[in-house]
Amino acid sequence: MASSCRKPSPLVFDADIAERWTTFVMDFTHYVNIVHRNDPAAVRASLLLNLAGPDAMKRARAFVYDPEVLDANGQIAVPAESADDPVCLLRKFAEICDLPSNRILERSRFFTRKQQPEEPVECFIADLRYLAQRCHFENMCDQLTRDILVTSMLDQKLRADLLQRPDLTLTQAMHACRIAEVVTPIHGVRGSDGRAVNLTGVTGPRRSQDSSRPTPRPARPSRDPRAPKCPNCNYAHPAQSQCPAFGKSCNFCKKLNHFAAACRSRGKVPPATRQILNNLQQLDSEMDSQSTADAAHDSAMEHSMGESI
Repeated sequence: MASSCRKPSPLVFDADIAERWTTFVMDFTHYVNIVHRNDPAAVRASLLLNLAGPDAMKRARAFVYDPEVLDANGQIAVPAESADDPVCLLRKFAEICDLPSNRILERSRFFTRKQQPEEPVECFIADLRYLAQRCHFENMCDQLTRDILVTSMLDQKLRADLLQRPDLTLTQAMHACRIAEVVTPIHGVRGSDGRAVNLTGVTGPRRSQDSSRPTPRPARPSRDPRAPKCPNCNYAHPAQSQCPAFGKSCNFCKKLNHFAAACRSRGKVPPATRQILNNLQQLDSEMDSQSTADAAHDSAMEHSMGESI
């Protein structure tokens, strides 16, 4: 039991000693109750000093213990303090560690808290709620926690969506964040600029084109199983220049000009996964080509109208 139970971390007497002390007392209480609940008080006091670390033991040497106090009849009214009493030791440490709360500092930490890269949203939410409790916001606690959660999250698209809901509650915001964290890796990751990066690869840099001439759409790949397949897109098409994988970045190896389903760097891809990846990337290619063709057509129309005028 003792070997599998996590021990409290030693105390570090720095600017965050009040927070560290609160965590240490909670961890020490749980640890003693699990492992050393039946040990004598002197053993638990020694355990407290040992777990608190060398800095704590150095400060414990300066503790002054009050003698016992007798009443009018000569009976012990207040027992003497002792270094062998863990409750007395905790009280002595609290006098130097449990400093008065600085609300300005605590609220500064809360209002400047932002979700860090790769930080799970659940950890971000838990830390925000903990910081809010230390700020003594009273009945504004949930509202301010909701505001910081929405304005400081990494998902820019989700933030824009939530900002459009005037009746948004903290519970609804937390639920939306949890759902988005599960759904986003499946349907696409959103960068800091709000651009969706699809599952099969990001669109590569486009070649410069003459805007006055419409861009022909690439031929749709053939789905005839008897036709020879292109090694770059895993589909059949008339010419290599019409390969839909041209200019695209592979989602596996990040190299250009081939799809993930045809990537040779990752070995054999399961057939079901290959088909899903290929369909998604082909759809992205067609939408990208349509957008390019429409833009070129509009430009050509404007040029033609300008000449006629």
